[in-house]
Amino acid sequence: MSVRSRVRATGALATATAAALAMAVPAASAATARAPQTFTWSGADSAAGVNNHWSDPGNWQGDVAPTTAQPVNLVFPPLHCAATGPCGNGSVNDLTGLQVSRLTIQTAAVTGQAAVGPNYELSGNAISLSMGLVMTRQPSKRLPNNPAFLLPIQLADSQTWSMDRSSLFEYARVTGPSATLTLKVAHRSDLLMQSGGADLGGLNLIGADPADTGVHARENGQVVATGGAPFTVTGAVTVTDAAAFLHGTVGPLSLPGSQLWLGTSVAAGEETVSATGNIAFGSQSILNINGLFPGKAGQSYPQIRATGSVALGGAVTTISAGCAQRKGTLYTLITAKGGVSGTLSRIDDGVVKPISQGAVIETQENDAEGSCEGPPPQWVQINYNDAAGTVTATAVPRP
Repeated sequence: MSVRSRVRATGALATATAAALAMAVPAASAATARAPQTFTWSGADSAAGVNNHWSDPGNWQGDVAPTTAQPVNLVFPPLHCAATGPCGNGSVNDLTGLQVSRLTIQTAAVTGQAAVGPNYELSGNAISLSMGLVMTRQPSKRLPNNPAFLLPIQLADSQTWSMDRSSLFEYARVTGPSATLTLKVAHRSDLLMQSGGADLGGLNLIGADPADTGVHARENGQVVATGGAPFTVTGAVTVTDAAAFLHGTVGPLSLPGSQLWLGTSVAAGEETVSATGNIAFGSQSILNINGLFPGKAGQSYPQIRATGSVALGGAVTTISAGCAQRKGTLYTLITAKGGVSGTLSRIDDGVVKPISQGAVIETQENDAEGSCEGPPPQWVQINYNDAAGTVTATAVPRP
């Protein structure tokens, strides 16, 4: 190649390189522009009584409000409240179609005593949440102790919610039919789904401290699904070293070292957990059947149903009776189309012992349903029918 040709080729290469770099710089800038911007709530206008809207710049640090132009991170820090008057904890999303990457709530740590409790009440329009939620710090010593969500949350993707030492009251629906929600709980932190219910693709509930397992699982925290709205998880549900108070329909259910509570004092049917698949209890799991009711068998009492099998795994079981049971009333506690294997257990004088076929056990007292007062001790006989795939409890006289 001649000198002139080499110069021409070198010049062409330099031109191409410069063009590539010129193209790369705008691309990097665009990526930077797409990174979520963080907005931190001040609640200044909310506390002043101007308004409590998210679109108001006066409610955000730096006097800049989020918009729906791109995803944002939202932070709700501890509020430092005056002795009297509003605290700025009222917070209403008046934006439509807001995409939130990460939502952070730092509860309590307030100064002074507010007339209205210092924790947040988030209401208004639904938000789309893609990267999860973080809750930190101790709950408030004044009511309301814990934050409350009155706005619907749509899960844009599978994500993790981490909760440490505080509880969240969720009154609106959480939806994510294609998303798996992983909930990490610690220090007796709770997610309380009071009335909105949920529609999820999967659910993992994980206690932070594996030493708090079995009878101590509640020390990590729990998820409570109650109220009138449906609670549905189409995929797998796993509860590890934590407690769950569930009703509704779930996928395959695995319960290693966990506590499963069944039974509520609300509408009939909300005492039932129906699994589309298998259910497996771990040897350290606890099954709390909370409130057998008198009346027609098959109506309004806690029970488990599975389209697959149920492996009892020696789970420790406690049964509470709401009222004096009519002798001979049979309660089908577990129904599994794929059969039942193993036995349940009970704690007798501090020792875990299997509940054998036909064993008669004493129930605990529970008159929270209001249909009776001070019921006498009750006894039920436990029977396993592997062929039918059932575990039943029949009210019997004192042995």
